Amino acid sequence: MVKFRLPATFVVAQVRLQHGELAYGYANGWLDDASAVGIAEDLVATGAALPPVVELASVFKGELWRVPRIVDAIEVEPASAPDRVWLYLALAWLHEHKEGHADPLQVIEMLYADFDYPAEIDGLVRYLPAPPGARIGVDAIEERWRAYLYRRSTEYASRR
Repeated sequence: MVKFRLPATFVVAQVRLQHGELAYGYANGWLDDASAVGIAEDLVATGAALPPVVELASVFKGELWRVPRIVDAIEVEPASAPDRVWLYLALAWLHEHKEGHADPLQVIEMLYADFDYPAEIDGLVRYLPAPPGARIGVDAIEERWRAYLYRRSTEYASRR
């Protein structure tokens, strides 16, 4: 399982999370306590916060022990797919920090498995055939990776 923590500054710059997405990211280890608080602060600042998120935003640095209990009170919206935004965030972080990984494409393959084989990134997985009519090879995968990130960033930009 691939796990790296994403700082609040990175997440907030990419997308305005919905409440359930914040809870999902924390529960699945993508966020540490301080980042969860930072994202809650952003949601409060934009006027998009419900009571548990407002409480989370009010947690002081010395009170981070309170974060798990507060996050547990945040409900995941039934119609949402919080893993989808976290797949995007993980791939965006990996793309920006490729140099820190010996084989970023292998990390993509692990994320592919961790996120239950999402069809939307089939074209980024080396051991799968390229999409029909698409070029093959590492450069082509890199191009599809950038295109995926652009599509998702455009989609999530509408939340701002």
